[in-house]
Amino acid sequence: MRDGRREPRPGRAQRGGRRRPRPCRTTVPSCPGQGSHSAAVRLDRIFERARAGSANLWFSELRSLAEAAGFRLSRVSGSHHIFVHPGVPELLNLQEVAGKAKPYQIRQLLRLMERYNLSVRDEE
Repeated sequence: MRDGRREPRPGRAQRGGRRRPRPCRTTVPSCPGQGSHSAAVRLDRIFERARAGSANLWFSELRSLAEAAGFRLSRVSGSHHIFVHPGVPELLNLQEVAGKAKPYQIRQLLRLMERYNLSVRDEE
């Protein structure tokens, strides 16, 4: 503190840059402790939460679920992420609002998956 003023806090670059990985928060027996599970276990949990009617999904989780079902990102126009699937004639439009997915778009994805018999593929 000089002249009654505080020193500026160091930014991330000055503190060392990278964050430590988060510890694993689930109780899956196959979990290797610190770090993430296999993609299949994580996607299964996200899919079950979506099917249970949870409106509390992160946008990144919904995007991972769409990509695991075979959709691929075609284009981004503003906040609209447009996904296409070779076996589905309809487009899937997903939007991010404060990091979350919109509840009606979660239902749309689930409806498309049911209508066209799409499943979550293992990406291993």
